[in-house]
Amino acid sequence: MISHLFKLIVNQWRSNIWLMAELFISFVCIWMISDAFVLLLDRSFKERGFDIEHTYMVSNSRKSKESPDYDPNSGQQDEARELAERIRHYPGVEVVGFGTAFPYRTGYSAFQFYRDTLSMNGVYYGYMTPEFFSVFNYKPVDENIYLEEEVKNGHWLASRTVMEKLLGKGVLKGRLHYGMKDIYDMEGVCVMTTANFARCEYLEEPDFVWITLSEKQYLNSYGDEWNMFFRVAPQADHDFRDKFLASMRPRLIAGNSMITDIVPMETHRNQVLRLLGFDMYYSIVYFLAAFFLLCTFLGVIGTFWFRTEARTSEIGLRMALGSTRKKVRQLMIGEGLALFGLIWIPGMVIAYLLRGVVNIFDYTLPLPDGLYFLFISIFATLLMSLLIIAGTWYPARQASRINPVDALHYE
Repeated sequence: MISHLFKLIVNQWRSNIWLMAELFISFVCIWMISDAFVLLLDRSFKERGFDIEHTYMVSNSRKSKESPDYDPNSGQQDEARELAERIRHYPGVEVVGFGTAFPYRTGYSAFQFYRDTLSMNGVYYGYMTPEFFSVFNYKPVDENIYLEEEVKNGHWLASRTVMEKLLGKGVLKGRLHYGMKDIYDMEGVCVMTTANFARCEYLEEPDFVWITLSEKQYLNSYGDEWNMFFRVAPQADHDFRDKFLASMRPRLIAGNSMITDIVPMETHRNQVLRLLGFDMYYSIVYFLAAFFLLCTFLGVIGTFWFRTEARTSEIGLRMALGSTRKKVRQLMIGEGLALFGLIWIPGMVIAYLLRGVVNIFDYTLPLPDGLYFLFISIFATLLMSLLIIAGTWYPARQASRINPVDALHYE
């Protein structure tokens, strides 16, 4: 059967060259689309290291000094603390915290972190109160580490990359400094956390450290531009925003500060993704993937349909000589797969050379490079084979139904 297929391919080499070129280009494109699609899916389901479900971001503003009820003796730190206490006592609210390095923030400050002679420049950092940790449920990398206790003790949280570069692989806790030696230097105990995606799960997060401050320290430093967040009990998070604003409206003003809105973190996340262009990027990739797969299927089915029409007399002769309809279908499908087999190795070589081209965000691969390439190759090969089978089955089925006598009239 196989040797017969290759004899047919050789005998019709002129027309098969163009068909093989079509299959070659289609396979390489399918491989690259599969690569992009798997990377996007991996990032979509990747562990973020924190939880934004049932969490809210507080929007605030201050009265203008020209306002008739402006109080020049009111302190912003006390106002923020008073508003936080009012939210804490609202039914359903579990915890309220402050922080500058909150999830899906688009900009951060960077500084130098070091230990002894080892140092890292450009490490992003931010400040948080211990309660901020509980709002977003940051997760440890080891079940023996209790981050809640660590942040209560004033310890910092560090991403895996910072810990491994400055303290070594496998070290979960250790002392680090940040600032400029002998000029501005702070020391703290760093604990590794799994939260590597402070900005967005679709971008590789740079090295990051969350520095813990007490609420008093935070408000003394950031009382002018504080960022407040809180977590709500799941059973209370039904139309929570509308109920909260309706019942708390008179109590959302303290001195010159006022809470203007509370925004679900999921809403904030979606706004940031739109701002960064990920919604458009994802939509384009999904559209192109679906469009190209449809075009490939239509191209394959159209090409083989044309080939089948041109070989009607051959099919009739085969059936007149005793071939069954099943054998005719198997022959046509087998020929398509055999042509694909001839271009598979060259296609794999080109795919290997082009790997990573679609990874424009330089994502970390979900598997080691070689194993990932093998996985995508198997996936793309199976998908291409299914398209060929689907594209040749119907023309082969129609051809096998031709009456042998009628088919011989084509001669």
